[in-house]
Amino acid sequence: GGSGVGDVFGAATTRSNPSRVVAVAGLRGLNDEDLKQAKFDADEMARLEAWEVSTSQAQSFAKKSGLASVNVKLLPEPKPAQSSSSWESN
Repeated sequence: GGSGVGDVFGAATTRSNPSRVVAVAGLRGLNDEDLKQAKFDADEMARLEAWEVSTSQAQSFAKKSGLASVNVKLLPEPKPAQSSSSWESN
């Protein structure tokens, strides 16, 4: 168990497994070249953090909206690809 939304965000942004970063970024329309050229932007991070809500705020919103909590089983760790990719050489 975890905190729900925080767990999803953590899975989408973790750096412990680079293949997961590419997989998630690919869903956002980014490719290997985009990721190689990416740079940290503190202003954009601050804008993102401005949208943060507490667990109690999220639970209150969910309750008012008629949403119910659901436990989602973790996916198994991905297996490494058999062929090498340009991402692995970085």
